[in-house]
Amino acid sequence: MATEVSSTIGNLADLKEGEVALPKFIVKNDEGLLVDLSRLDSSATFTLFVERVFSSGSRFSDLDYARFLELLYDYPPEKIAAAAKALTTGGKSPLIRFAADIVAFDPERQALYKTVRIADSVAEYVFEPVVLERVVDAPPSGEGGNGNPAAAVSERTSLAFDEFVADMWSKGIRYGIDADAVRGAIDSDTFGRVVVARKLDPVPGRDAEVQEQMEGMHRDDAPKELANGRVDLTQFKNHFPQVMKGARLLKKIPRTLGVPGRMMDGSMVDPPLPKDFDLATLAGLGAQLERGEEGEFIVAGLDGFLSIDTQTNLIAVTEKIVDHGGVSARTTGNLHLTCDEFEEHGEIQEKCIVEGKNITVFADVFGTVISSGGNILLRKNLVGGEAINHDGDITIDGLVSGAVVHARTGAVTIKRAENSIIIGKRVTIESATKCDVCGDDVAVEKAAGCAIAGKSIRLATAEPRQEREVVVSMLVPDLSGYDQEINAIRKKAEEIELALARKRRDADAEAAAAQGEARNYLLLEGKLRK
Repeated sequence: MATEVSSTIGNLADLKEGEVALPKFIVKNDEGLLVDLSRLDSSATFTLFVERVFSSGSRFSDLDYARFLELLYDYPPEKIAAAAKALTTGGKSPLIRFAADIVAFDPERQALYKTVRIADSVAEYVFEPVVLERVVDAPPSGEGGNGNPAAAVSERTSLAFDEFVADMWSKGIRYGIDADAVRGAIDSDTFGRVVVARKLDPVPGRDAEVQEQMEGMHRDDAPKELANGRVDLTQFKNHFPQVMKGARLLKKIPRTLGVPGRMMDGSMVDPPLPKDFDLATLAGLGAQLERGEEGEFIVAGLDGFLSIDTQTNLIAVTEKIVDHGGVSARTTGNLHLTCDEFEEHGEIQEKCIVEGKNITVFADVFGTVISSGGNILLRKNLVGGEAINHDGDITIDGLVSGAVVHARTGAVTIKRAENSIIIGKRVTIESATKCDVCGDDVAVEKAAGCAIAGKSIRLATAEPRQEREVVVSMLVPDLSGYDQEINAIRKKAEEIELALARKRRDADAEAAAAQGEARNYLLLEGKLRK
């Protein structure tokens, strides 16, 4: 066992060789050595004190190694600051015990500790029985009184953990000693190689990320469930997500810094710096950045439809829907839209229905397009489908073939049509072949085999096609209402004429009676009659 040694703590006024003066932040009392946090500047100050103790040939006794390492490297600065603040406000400063005393490290015992092997970030030490050799004087023998010369005596001893820590410090291992492994090897008198220390790997942090703040941000192409509980396989549940103004869409989760590690020599190993990003770079058209106590958010700047660009990661809110995938049973199903404007850059397949307002299609249409108002604009062809606008215009830049175009209250403008039915208030067609056209005002540049009806019809050229002549029917208005009105007016005029005739006769009689001779004659006639 280790030999009991006395304390080497001395007074600064009469400090002797081998003694250690305690700094202002170290308190020695019945409990042992304690650190006064209110007087400790930082862990670095405590490290300088420990280095001074070990370099002077001393060591700590009854060392609390975990607390010792904490004070050396990892004691939170905020706790030190809090202790100093508590002291200034009349509070009690906490005292942290880490050892019992400072004692001498006997050179004879230092020789018991062998070299440590450091490889692969671990330190290995070979434990084996140790013997302490002492020189003792032999007792006198014989009558002559001549004593035997001094003799070396070997006695079995053991290592001590406190001495092991001091020895490892001198050999550059100042962090990461496995106290349990070392104490276990010493207590069990183990013979063999033991890992006695290892470095502490840094704990990586977490990259900044975004967190979705609302449900339904992504397309849900599951079949739509109707109010009666049935499922409509021709419609998707939420193909175009819709949001309200001010709705929070994304929240930034700030990056979390990692925890530094330490090498066995006490040097710090910084973890890799987590990645960060500016949330504002993800806010596209119609979205904006909002900062507050709860963090950073991307919010919707208007009521509209949500779109996320998978290539640029931009999130945008638009009043109109822009789709590039086309409309089919595989991509979108039938669309019943509530937006004010819809753009489709893909084809609308056969038997698919798109209902909305202000619909623009940049590809061929084989299905049905229905608008509640505004305009329908088809940049290419309408083949075998329908274009119906209940309160607006229809414009088709390409070919209309085997289709129905109906804008009863609006204008229909078509470049070329064949085998189609076209109805509108005003119809303008550059070339029509075997079509049925009806409207209040119809203008066809070139008609071939068409049936055209209207109140006002203008044809530049007309020709038969496959034995079908161009038939023009003028829509004649119903005049019966006018005839009834005229008869009523005539009857009223006759009644007025009769009334005027009676008035004229009465007026003539009164005028004649007003003359003198006529008045006398009439008086005389009356008397004679009597």
